[in-house]
Parts: sequence; C-alpha cells; structure tokens
Amino acid sequence: MDQAVDEKTMAETGTPITEREKNAIIGGVLLSMLLAALDQTIVAPAMPTIGHALGNAHYLPWIVTGYLLTATAVAPLYGKISDVYGRRPTVYAAILIFLAGSVVSAMAPNMFVLVVGRAIQGAGGGGLFALTQTVVGDLVPPRERARYAAWFSGTWAVASVAGPLLGGTFAEHLHWSLIFWINIPLGFLAMAIINKPLKKLPIAAKRHR
Repeated sequence: MDQAVDEKTMAETGTPITEREKNAIIGGVLLSMLLAALDQTIVAPAMPTIGHALGNAHYLPWIVTGYLLTATAVAPLYGKISDVYGRRPTVYAAILIFLAGSVVSAMAPNMFVLVVGRAIQGAGGGGLFALTQTVVGDLVPPRERARYAAWFSGTWAVASVAGPLLGGTFAEHLHWSLIFWINIPLGFLAMAIINKPLKKLPIAAKRHR
C-alpha cells in the first residue's frame, strides 16, 4: 500500500491499514454500491408482473421515481455525517437502511407500501453511492484514482446488464419479491467484509490531495 496511507492512518488511529485490508474495504464498499446500482435497473423488467400482482398499476412509475428521488436527496448528507460519526457506522447505517427498504418492498401487500419501501431503499442507496467514493478517496492517493474510477464504471456496467436479466428472470420464472430479497445476503456479506478493516479509518479522515 502507498506509504502515505500507512503513515496517515498510523498517526490518526495508531494502526496502519495493510494492503489486504485496503482491498477488503474497497471490495466491500463496491459490493454495497453494486447493490444500490442494481436496484436502479432490476425493477423495470418486473414492473408488469408487479402491477398485475399488487394492482394500482398507475403507481408503477413511483417504484422507480421514489428510489431515485430519495437517493439523490440524501446522498450529499452522508459525507458530512461520516465526518462526524466515522465511516464505518455511517456505511453500516446506509446498508441497514437499504436492507430495511428491501424487506418492506419484498413483503409489500400493495403498491403504496412498495413505493414506501423503495423510497427507504433509496435513502440507503444514496448513501452507498456517496460513501463508496468517500471511503476510496480516504484510502487511495490521487495518482491511483483513475484505476479505481474504472472499477466504479465497471460496477455500473455490471448493474446495467445484470439488473434487467435478474429482474426478468425472477419475475417470470420465480417471484417478483426475489428482486428485493436477494439484497439481504449480499448486504450482510458486504458488512462482514468491511467490518474489521473499516474500524481503522479515523473519524473525519483526511482525503489524499
């Protein structure tokens, strides 16, 4: 790992972050970002099935719009919150909010509850988008960031392809609620990956310049 990263972290937390821990953190936050990105694309092919199952099909656009609106609204807040309370608890909060919205969406008995669940998902997903970039900025010096920008782009590319495929498969051959249930194990996996190494990032970590 870059020596400057080790020195900064040692000075502020007393324990350096190893290259393996850095990769674990980045892998974990990218997985959480993938979940949030998937939920922008996985719903569209399942919308006819959802509308048939829950009724009130005229509200269908809101299961996409509700997610995007809350994600956009809350994303700027997460960086400030993580400066005050630390990266790890803020990332955990974003994942748990996202998973709570996933459970509400999966168990929705009607379209209104589904829209509410999607809005809750967006409140967590917006944080995952913002915090992934924040955490990577804490760990990676400027000269290396182009490489990680490619990983961000790759994550979005995977979501744009896998989302519609998964959504269509679940809706047509299994059950539409699986497009939300699938988030639960993956979200907890992301939390497990980042649990220990993310503790070493200090509160209000200074980003590399």
